Amino acid sequence: TETPWVVTIAHHPFYCSVDWTVEGNYHEEFVPWERHNKDCIKTAPKIRGYYEDIMHKYHVDLMLFGHVHSYERMAPAYRNQTVPSKADGPHYHYHPMAPIEIIGGIPGQ
Repeated sequence: TETPWVVTIAHHPFYCSVDWTVEGNYHEEFVPWERHNKDCIKTAPKIRGYYEDIMHKYHVDLMLFGHVHSYERMAPAYRNQTVPSKADGPHYHYHPMAPIEIIGGIPGQ
């Protein structure tokens, strides 16, 4: 049989772009920025190193994550590079050649 989609769910994302130190974003009373920057700058690359090749090898289409308290949707990516699909548009990727990552970690804090 054919598997139409391979989807994974995990807590820590492989990629994220939250940087609360960028001018205009830093609000000490609102977000503990040190933790979020550590997650995106230090933790995410380590997690990618452990699991990214496995996800690519088994043709994972979509990876859903939480943890980072923001919403992000990534283009297909592998080894820190955007990977073109057979057809790409602003809101679609037809037959992606790498996983698409969505972070839905909006609630909480």
